[in-house]
Amino acid sequence: MEPLAVRRSDLEEYAVALGEVCAEVFDDAISIIWKGSAYKPWDGPYDFLPGLSDLDVHVYRSSPVLNPWSARRRIFRELGSPPGNTPLQLMVIDVDRLPDPWSLFHGGFRVLQGEEPPVPATSPDEVRARDRRDLEGAAAQAESVAAGVIDRPDDQLWAYLVRVRWMFPSMLNRCATAAGLDPVSVWTMNRTSLLDAVAGVGALTPVRDAVLSYFEAALTAGAVPGNGLAAELALRAGHALLLEADGWYRRRDG
Repeated sequence: MEPLAVRRSDLEEYAVALGEVCAEVFDDAISIIWKGSAYKPWDGPYDFLPGLSDLDVHVYRSSPVLNPWSARRRIFRELGSPPGNTPLQLMVIDVDRLPDPWSLFHGGFRVLQGEEPPVPATSPDEVRARDRRDLEGAAAQAESVAAGVIDRPDDQLWAYLVRVRWMFPSMLNRCATAAGLDPVSVWTMNRTSLLDAVAGVGALTPVRDAVLSYFEAALTAGAVPGNGLAAELALRAGHALLLEADGWYRRRDG
């Protein structure tokens, strides 16, 4: 396998600098954190997918954001883009209007600036219920992805894959919590650990296999960003994963 196009240490350095810039731009920020697959340990080839995994930074403040794009322009002016063609997911969140549901678990994020994020504690049962609700929408997501592939010419498929990439990797997490695994562990461990954790759950084998197929296709697509055929194969693998997760969930509850 080809070496990663980006090192975790480079992303960490960028995230720390980004936290400093965000603290200046949002001088009333309560907390700025780094989370997601870029933050978690990289123990295997699927823990971070170059070109598709995000650099995910959240800014928590107690007032609405009037012009977030001015912050983005300053970030790119001072820091440039994240290393390795990594998409930047910068969320500026009003703590008085948190999306519902919203959850954070210790071990799944790092505080870059300020205090611990002021997010209400979420119980494992609440997380499991949220994941089950999301699984109920997997079929609709699959239908949307299929339509998106059909409706786009080859030269637009990579951009479409980048846009919908969030749908696919977390399907195994949601199935794992619905199958009874501890939600806090499921959502704080990296993908290598999650794949190991579900390996002994026989009912999840088809979903696990579909996730692995998506990861392989996504690695190939990320190695050749802009390639329509590679992006289409990753999208089709993601579509198959959504259908497999939907089928598993309906068989389980049927």
